[in-house]
Amino acid sequence: MGIENNASDDAAEQLRKLEARVRSWKKWVSALAVCLIGAYLIYFGLILGQNPATDSDKWGTFGDFIGGVMNPIVAFAAFFWLTESVQIQKTELMQTRRELATATEAQVALVSNGRTSVRLAALTALVNIESNAIDNLNNSIITLNASLPTMSYSAQEYMDNGALQSKISELKHEKKVREKLRQPYLDEMMEILQSQR
Repeated sequence: MGIENNASDDAAEQLRKLEARVRSWKKWVSALAVCLIGAYLIYFGLILGQNPATDSDKWGTFGDFIGGVMNPIVAFAAFFWLTESVQIQKTELMQTRRELATATEAQVALVSNGRTSVRLAALTALVNIESNAIDNLNNSIITLNASLPTMSYSAQEYMDNGALQSKISELKHEKKVREKLRQPYLDEMMEILQSQR
């Protein structure tokens, strides 16, 4: 924000200076034109004592004289301001390039943060899937363990309990597999979160 305000203040100050210079040049060129016409009138009217011409050819010659004297002055002023405008445009172009570079850097950072956010969301979803599966397996193990009789039982009940024990072992194994599947996701999430600090 501070850089933008400084650039804006500098641009406003530069514009004020430029407008002041343009006004100054207009005054000087106008004053020079008035002085030339005045000098011409004074020289021919007062010093030489000639009356204003009534012949349009003489006024045409007078216009050619004024045009011949003023044209180089106006051309010089036009060239000067053309050069000045090119310099101003170069400065503005450099400022625009700097701002575009800054905006590009911000866009790259934004895209990078977006990718990181998407990756974290995907990892969170995968961790949640595995955690839900692990929770369901835990609930099944608890339910099956609760259904095992704690008292003595017959051979048929023993065989049924053996099947239950086998099922519990199977569920415990599946739970370990799910926990192993979930761990790399958790590790990557922690790595991403630590790199963001």
